[in-house]
Amino acid sequence: MSAYAEQLKHPKWQRRRLEIMQRDGFRCTRCTADDKTLNVHHTEYRKGAAPWEYPDDQLVTLCEDCHKAEHKEPVVVLRRVEYEAIMSGIVILQERSEELENLHYLLVRERDQEWRRTHPAEAAVFDAEKERQLAGLRAIG
Repeated sequence: MSAYAEQLKHPKWQRRRLEIMQRDGFRCTRCTADDKTLNVHHTEYRKGAAPWEYPDDQLVTLCEDCHKAEHKEPVVVLRRVEYEAIMSGIVILQERSEELENLHYLLVRERDQEWRRTHPAEAAVFDAEKERQLAGLRAIG
């Protein structure tokens, strides 16, 4: 067993590890899981430093999956609150899209009404042609 692995069994590390987990509410700080095996991750490593000699801001609680991902190629892992914020943003954008479509419809309708007021003869020709085409469609269907 390596010297580092031995240090991870040391009571000072076990106490420090529990302090960090308690600070983080015994939840993964990435995905917020509280039902998985938790690890305390060092966000950076200093040669010669014991695992318990790191400041709080360099230690975070991660579930086993997020901890493994942290040590692999960079992977985007969203916290649940981040995911929910993104999803609510999408919902807001969809609602805004519908509002914009409605606004566009109203503007086009208003522009059409203005055109009809200023061009009554052309509007009458347009309406007559539209009615002729609709009558043709009704005759088919």
